[in-house]
Amino acid sequence: MSALLLLDPGPLPEGLGIPAADWQQTPTSVRHHFLSLLKRVETLEARFNQDSSNSSRPPSTDSPAKKRARRTPAAERRKPGAKPGHPGHPQVLLEPTASVSLLPDVCACGHHGFAEITLSHTHQVIE
Repeated sequence: MSALLLLDPGPLPEGLGIPAADWQQTPTSVRHHFLSLLKRVETLEARFNQDSSNSSRPPSTDSPAKKRARRTPAAERRKPGAKPGHPGHPQVLLEPTASVSLLPDVCACGHHGFAEITLSHTHQVIE
């Protein structure tokens, strides 16, 4: 046996659910082998969880099953309109400075009774 196996590997790492009494009764060579396997599993899990966002690997090596979350453009994230509590600036109809009524003289059928027509459309021009 090598000199490494004769040394006590130390206490059991936390969170494995093995009672300390059982760990102390386990032969030293088995404890060394168990701890080396634990280290190997941790290394493999760290490699398995790598992708282009957390390592120097190119994006082409990422799994096609994992879709990359793309950032939405700022224009799509913003809600339209003013911020809550903003007083706003509504458009108001100004008092007219000049009024022009545009009524036809004679209808296509020859009717002349446009005197009873009321204004139904207002158009405001600001110069």
